[in-house]
Amino acid sequence: MKKILAVAVGALVFVSACKKEVAKEPAPAGNGSAAPGTQNAGTAPGDSANGAPAADRKNPEGCNSDFSQAIQANYSLTEKCSPYTLSTELSVAEYTLTIEPGVEIRSKEGAAISIGYNSRGKLIAKGTAEKPVRFVGEGKTPGSWVGVRLFEKADGSTIENAVIENAGTDDQPALFVESRDVTIKTVKITGVKKQALKITAEGAKEFSGIDLKDAAGDADSLVETTLSAANAFGAGNVYPDKAVIVLHGASASDVKLTAQGAPWRFSGELAMNAPEGKSATLTIEAGTALQATEGASIAIGYNSTGALRVQGTAEKPVSMMRFGPDAKTTPWNGISLFSNAQAPQFEYLRIENTGADHPAIRFDATRGLGRISHVTFANCAAGGVRVESSRDRFTEFDNNSFTDITGGAAVRLPTDLAHSLGAANTFGPKQFVELFGSADRDTVLTALTGPYRLTGDIQINGKDGTPAIEPPHPILCIG
Repeated sequence: MKKILAVAVGALVFVSACKKEVAKEPAPAGNGSAAPGTQNAGTAPGDSANGAPAADRKNPEGCNSDFSQAIQANYSLTEKCSPYTLSTELSVAEYTLTIEPGVEIRSKEGAAISIGYNSRGKLIAKGTAEKPVRFVGEGKTPGSWVGVRLFEKADGSTIENAVIENAGTDDQPALFVESRDVTIKTVKITGVKKQALKITAEGAKEFSGIDLKDAAGDADSLVETTLSAANAFGAGNVYPDKAVIVLHGASASDVKLTAQGAPWRFSGELAMNAPEGKSATLTIEAGTALQATEGASIAIGYNSTGALRVQGTAEKPVSMMRFGPDAKTTPWNGISLFSNAQAPQFEYLRIENTGADHPAIRFDATRGLGRISHVTFANCAAGGVRVESSRDRFTEFDNNSFTDITGGAAVRLPTDLAHSLGAANTFGPKQFVELFGSADRDTVLTALTGPYRLTGDIQINGKDGTPAIEPPHPILCIG
């Protein structure tokens, strides 16, 4: 990452504004040199202001309401000196900027507040319900200033009871979060140009009570987050109609997706990648809606141990589906569970529009099949459930329904793993359960509303010379 060096100019130290792009590959856009009138909030790592150690740094005298004097150490913006006017970029590094309740910062076009880019800095902006902190654009039109950016080294920053108005540009969000140790609570964002909130942190602390109902902007990209940071989205967040939360990436630790009042939309592959010797669980709570783009998928247990828990209820099922008018002709790739996947749990889920080469749920050499209960499979061209192999059987497979399964079996699995499928599963016309391979344990086939279809030889053999039941012979029981 490019560092921006402090340069002495006269009696003051100015630091070039770090115009770090956040919509694409982050990179500073300045030339790294100081210029008269640049607003500064600290020095680069290892530097000292005016050659003095940190303890001897001096801050502005008086209100400094136009930020014309360089800030060099911990500093507070006070209500009595408000409003403050920001003409360019305020870059906070090597100290903490505290903003008191009732303070208003009016930013001119192109201005931004950037925390913790080159070196550690912290923003503590805590308003109250009666006196929120206000970050506003002087131009009073969407995109009239850049916004607030909490970069990787902004650990410990907090924005609470605040308003961000008319921020964000075509390629910059109104609020950008790169640091994982950040708390955003009870913040209202209005009048953005395109994107209100973007989070690239690998993990995050808390995002709750965020009010975006008047954010405007682009509904399809209004909020964007990594999978690992999605865990921080708490209660009380409000979104405008048709807005989505764009979700991407992998997580090395547990993630819980909650119902947000806006769907989570993901592209590519969502994966759980725990460090060696550890496990990561993706939990999807009741009422959560996920929208997949064409070819998107969820992968569990491919490179490392992972688990998936879908915890819908009868009143608040979880939904996973391809969005858009051409959902059936441009499907998504469903859920794949691999050899490092722990036995999953699927309860009260509706899964739709998976593709011709990918069933809705696929098991490939998994440790166990877990529980699939009250799941609706609809418009699944390659089947609802496909089991290539698994060490352990289902703990429950019941009350599931299969409609419009057009390209094969509703369920396909080895004979040995078809033991005691629930009688309450329902199948549409011409849909069936396909069996293949041998059974080396006692296996009971339950009467279902759809038929079983046998593929190839079905052999009933005791394992390693041991009969599947007591002598005289193993049994396949068809009930």
